[in-house]
Amino acid sequence: MDKKAQAILKHYKNKIESRSFDEYDILGFLIFIRKYIENNIGLETIHDFSNLIAHRKRDRGIALKAIENAIKNKYETMSKDMRAKDYNGIQYSEWEKEWYKLGEKFNIKFTDKIIYEITICVFSITQFTEYESKDRKYFGRIELFKSKRSMFLATTEGKDNSLYINFFILPINSSQKLEKEKFHPVLEPIETIRIDGELKIREEKIIKEKFAQLISKRLSLEINDDFGLEEVWEKEISILTENLDKTISYILNDCSDEKFYWMSEVFEEIVQKTQSVDFINAIKERLKKVTNEKYYKDIEQEIEDATDYLE
Repeated sequence: MDKKAQAILKHYKNKIESRSFDEYDILGFLIFIRKYIENNIGLETIHDFSNLIAHRKRDRGIALKAIENAIKNKYETMSKDMRAKDYNGIQYSEWEKEWYKLGEKFNIKFTDKIIYEITICVFSITQFTEYESKDRKYFGRIELFKSKRSMFLATTEGKDNSLYINFFILPINSSQKLEKEKFHPVLEPIETIRIDGELKIREEKIIKEKFAQLISKRLSLEINDDFGLEEVWEKEISILTENLDKTISYILNDCSDEKFYWMSEVFEEIVQKTQSVDFINAIKERLKKVTNEKYYKDIEQEIEDATDYLE
């Protein structure tokens, strides 16, 4: 390593050890070190990720091999734990060991906390990366799923109704069970940022924020303000039909009962405009979780009326 490279490494070492890094620092660090760890035994997974995030689309690597094996085996699962046959994802304990080994190589003092935060950064950077084999026979992408306390990377072929397989999961406190976590797909890019020294995840919540603003405006209208009401409804319909996948994800994962109740005012128009059976199925599923009796009955009626608009 030449003198300039040593200076660059020192910069990243200070960032990492002081826990002042974000995902862009980790992106630069992994791209910088990848040629220095190319043939190092015990650092294969870190090296594989460093290549993936550098190129964003690869024709080889751990994830592609996992996707390929799953497809070849027609997604056959092992009877005991329902793991996909010959699908070898990443175990966090092994990943952690690699980072400590990397620290020994470059004289960087890693801790469990630092490695955990680096992993969150890697998850964010890896979101939406793609794979395609050289013969173009196998392809897929990596997507991110998130709960309140954890997240995982999943591989998928990216086709309609493609299965998602857990490739790499971020652990939570050992006293808590991952099985109880409610994961949802993250459809917008996330970003890791530092707030008061702590690494946080920033998600784009465009639909949630815009819809909340419209509901606030709707509730502030005078009773006889028919023009204002029509204007709010028109904007709601526009936002909610712009991308139905995102709207459905919002409804199922991040929409309060109250917001869902007010949204039901435009169910008919949404169905009439989109003719989406998936939307109908989503609002029916969301209705099951509504606890307020008045909300439930009113929304149920709105769903029945909206269903009549399916051609």
